[in-house]
Amino acid sequence: MIKLIAAISDNGILGLNNKLPWSCPEDMKFFKEKTIDGTVIMGSKTYESIGRPLPKRTNIVITSSKIEAATNLTSFTSLQEACYAYPDAFIIGGSQIYREALAKSLPNFIYLNKIHVNVEVNLGDEIVTFPWIDNKKYTNINITMDESKAFTTYSYLRLS
Repeated sequence: MIKLIAAISDNGILGLNNKLPWSCPEDMKFFKEKTIDGTVIMGSKTYESIGRPLPKRTNIVITSSKIEAATNLTSFTSLQEACYAYPDAFIIGGSQIYREALAKSLPNFIYLNKIHVNVEVNLGDEIVTFPWIDNKKYTNINITMDESKAFTTYSYLRLS
């Protein structure tokens, strides 16, 4: 089952200047618990922002250029190819990968965490937002507030 996992701020921001614009240990714990010992698929910008393969996971990077070989790291030029080769994986970003995945209805399940912060932006900042989830393709099946009240998880299931 292909799953997608993402986090956005209350004002809809996914990334700012190629970084997460908040510190939320509770969300990081949620992400780790969901993806540990599994496969994660990401774009090259996300991989660059992390700076290394995520430990205890098979890391798949979607890129058109060569990347340095590392343990637990494989690259593909196509998101669909990667999802076909690894049918039980989490799509973890970035924005372009999320847009393509949702446009092609690749994820069977979506975890979207809304981090309860408003991200301040300045003129010239590179702002990245999460794409719209089409309610004709996905239905919200659960909304859960984290125990710490730092974020709320919106869970979606693909309709067809």
